Amino acid sequence: MLKQILFLFLIGTVTSIATASEDVTNSNDNQNIFQKDNIKIEVSIDESPEGSVIIASTFEDGKAFIPDYFSIELQKLGSTVEEFEFQSSKGVLRSTRALSEPHSFNATIYLTDKKRKYSWEWENLEGRTQIAKKLIEKSQLATSEVQSGTIERHVELLGTLVIPPKNKAEVNARFSGVVETLVADVGDSVNAGDVIAKIQSNDSLQTYIVKAPISGTVVSRNVNVGQLVAGETLYDIVDANTLWAELKVFPSKRDTIKPGSYVHIKKGSQQQDAQVKVLIPSSSQSPYQIAIVEIDNIEGVFSPGDMVTGVVDAQKIAVSLRVENEAIQSMDGNSIVFLHYGNMFQAVPVKLGIKDDNFTEIKHGLEIGQVYVSKNSFLIKADLEKSGASHAH
Repeated sequence: MLKQILFLFLIGTVTSIATASEDVTNSNDNQNIFQKDNIKIEVSIDESPEGSVIIASTFEDGKAFIPDYFSIELQKLGSTVEEFEFQSSKGVLRSTRALSEPHSFNATIYLTDKKRKYSWEWENLEGRTQIAKKLIEKSQLATSEVQSGTIERHVELLGTLVIPPKNKAEVNARFSGVVETLVADVGDSVNAGDVIAKIQSNDSLQTYIVKAPISGTVVSRNVNVGQLVAGETLYDIVDANTLWAELKVFPSKRDTIKPGSYVHIKKGSQQQDAQVKVLIPSSSQSPYQIAIVEIDNIEGVFSPGDMVTGVVDAQKIAVSLRVENEAIQSMDGNSIVFLHYGNMFQAVPVKLGIKDDNFTEIKHGLEIGQVYVSKNSFLIKADLEKSGASHAH
């Protein structure tokens, strides 16, 4: 239950107006008194851990009595009319069903006794504010719909980008001889099968060709034309279009990382989504495993040797209701979300569940499809607190 929620443009938090000019109406923090002729009723909201119910005491000529009929039609902002029936209990009338949060509404009270019919208007407002459209636009408030979705639990791992072994090649001369031609140079791109060198064999004195075994970039040229070679490496070629992120998985996180786990590889503003390819022991006998994640680097935004962070989706849980984290505010120790109806905003207390970096589960208080303030909701909270009004029943 919200305590001491403040709201704009309201002088009193509970105002009760009788439908006839001769009606008498009074209210205080706990009780609302309505009177017409010799009939008086006192209405309050009884809050308990089991739920809140509406209590009504009815009097005729100052004496308690139970009328022939008593009901209340109640409407909350953006909701349909709810009808509350009552039954007699220990000399008072109690609503037969609970009143949900928020306790902010407009209602009509109906009483019938001995063919006499009475009605009163009851306005009970809390945590509600009205803001002009221009101010809403200026404040850059953003709204979203309450929806179902997933909550993801993340684990961060640190690592380094490397060239996969299959994407590295050392190009050697098959037979000893003299280098006649070197077609490629450092920085050149080559395709698998391209002729990149010609060598005259010492044994046959015939010239044979050397082809690139993989496609990639020449990163080193280790011989020169005219040089006698006997098994030396002519070129080193690497293909950096695909990289491996080698992420360190320490024992405390090992049970949450599996082959196939989804992971977001991040370096600065760059991010790529991938999956854990395999887990292998550390070659240095360090107390961690290595999670290998293969990423696409065709655009060349990453480079071997880059330090990266791997954010692993360790767990995905489907939830019935969720809202963006920024939507949740705290007032008097209670978590609230602001619902939006036109230029009206209503604070609604919510029970929170699990959360991740973006969303929080709502276990109670909201319904799917409701429109809530997802960005800059703190501005509405500030307006409510600035108004200086207080919550009451």
